[in-house]
Amino acid sequence: MKLSSEELDHLAKLARLDVPVAEREMLQEQIGAIIGYVASLQQIDVTGVDPTFRGVELGQRLREDKPEVSDAETRAALLQAAPEKSGDYVKAQAALQHKEKGVAGRV
Repeated sequence: MKLSSEELDHLAKLARLDVPVAEREMLQEQIGAIIGYVASLQQIDVTGVDPTFRGVELGQRLREDKPEVSDAETRAALLQAAPEKSGDYVKAQAALQHKEKGVAGRV
């Protein structure tokens, strides 16, 4: 299927592309071939085929969120490496800021 000049102009306008005159013929053939391929795919009978979002089913890849006990030596090494600390805790910048009051941590 070959695209007409008007159809190519319309597609170029939608895509906000400036198509050089030297490439018009080639683009008409290439885009026409793509449209022809999609048309052939629409002829395939998919009755009884469940829709999928991925070609491969993925399971839950996250680990369970649970606290883990670490020994005193590991905790001390982590605290020592932290740029800022408050007692036995690592100080970190607030992830959320309330826009009106500037209060960290409240949404």
